[in-house]
Order: sequence, then structure tokens, then C-alpha cells
Amino acid sequence: MDEYEKLTIDEYNEICSLLNIDPQTDISSVKLFDGKLNEQKMLAAYKNLYEKISNRIVFIFGAGPSLNSSLDRIQSIIEKHRKNVTTIAVDGATKALQEYDLPIDVIVTDLDGSITSILEEYNKGAIVVVHAHGDNTDKINQISSILNGSNVIGTSQSFETAKVKNLGGFSDGDRAAYLSANFNGKIIVLFAFDFGKIVGRYSKPEIFTEDTNASKEKLIKLKFAKKMLAKIPLKFPEINILNCTPQGEEIANIRQISIQQLEELLDENQ
Repeated sequence: MDEYEKLTIDEYNEICSLLNIDPQTDISSVKLFDGKLNEQKMLAAYKNLYEKISNRIVFIFGAGPSLNSSLDRIQSIIEKHRKNVTTIAVDGATKALQEYDLPIDVIVTDLDGSITSILEEYNKGAIVVVHAHGDNTDKINQISSILNGSNVIGTSQSFETAKVKNLGGFSDGDRAAYLSANFNGKIIVLFAFDFGKIVGRYSKPEIFTEDTNASKEKLIKLKFAKKMLAKIPLKFPEINILNCTPQGEEIANIRQISIQQLEELLDENQ
């Protein structure tokens, strides 16, 4: 990819200020990650990712507290429209989709979710888009066994290398949306993007056993992610991005739709 929307320097500096991030730690993580990736296999993974997303309907499943209710309602729809739909699991949502026995084409993760679930889906053929930042160096080392293999793509939030790219967004959810837009998704549908004061248990499924109150830091991240999502329709006016989260806060510039409206849209695009 020669041209793509990135997390800008101004956006990055803002989030660094809000969360007291030391940019040098991000740079060190990216350099570590870069050294573990195979360039030829990474290029093949990019090609595979483009084929899965470009001009297709993309369902992105966040890890918000409405995830289970979303999956309850969407399971039969995915089965019916499987050939036209690409599914992206946002980090810990991977485990939930596994529990519902739903197919996962792509995982976007900074490795806060279930690493076991991520590795299982990678072994089934899912593309894993791994984000390198200053807080997850140890977890990058935990998945070293797959980093030199196929279907792994590296992302960063500022500093780039030949093998690790800044593809837009900051948190896993908005990064998944920017990834889909950068790779020319035709229709992007968001599920379980709640943005309330409650964090879904699948956001960290190996730690949380139930939904929990968001920490001050998490609320900052959610607010920033919501702002990043609101920019997508302005940066990618040709792409139809929709929000099918059954509860939670509205996202500016992104139309809210019901399951019934989604079904009608899918029928029109068969």
C-alpha cells in the first residue's frame, strides 16, 4: 500500500498527552516487532487481506457489553450471507465469536484479549493484524511462533518500518474500522461498539468474568476512539459505514441501523 489514512502526528501527540505515553516505548516495540516479521510473507498477507475486504461487506465485532446480544441476533444472518461477508473480530471479541462457532476472517489485536483464541483462529487461517505499542512487548514475544509465518500483519501508531505500518486508528476497534476503509471495504458494519461507562467482559476475557466499570484511562481511550470513528465518513466519503450496536452511544457521522434494516441491505447486495 502506497497511500493510506494514518493516525496523524497531531492525533498521536494528543493521545500521548492524554495517557502519558512515552513515544520512545512505541518505537522500541515497533523495532522489536519488525525484526520478527518475514517481509515476503507479510506482503502475501497484505494481498490476502485486500482480497478479503476490498469491495466486500465487512462486519466488525467490538468487545462492548452488547456483544452477546449482537451475536445472538446476527448468527443466522452471517450463515445466510456468508459468501458476501467478511468478519473481523476486535481482540477479545475473538473468544466470543468462537463460543458462537462463527467464522473469523481477520483479527485486529494489541494482544489484550485471549492469546489462546487468537492463535487457534490463526491456525484455522485467520489473518492476524497485530499492533505494536510500548505496553505489549512481552505479549509480542509470547506469539513469536507465528510472527515469521503467513497471515500476520504488523501495525503501529506513529513510527513505521518497511514491515510495520500505521494504518489509522488508535484502539483495536477504530483500527479495525480504519483498516477496513483503507482496504476499500464496500459496506462496514459495526457491532458492540457501545462507548458507555461499562467495559464488556470480552475486552479482557482472560481477566474479566463479567462486564465492569471502565477505568479513567479506559474512558479516555473510548472517547478518543469514538472521535476517530466519527472522522471515517469524512475521510472515506465513498464508503458506507454503519453502526448496528443495539445499545450504547451514537457515533457522530455514522448512521445507526437496526438488524431488520441490515437484513434488507444485505438482501439488496446479494
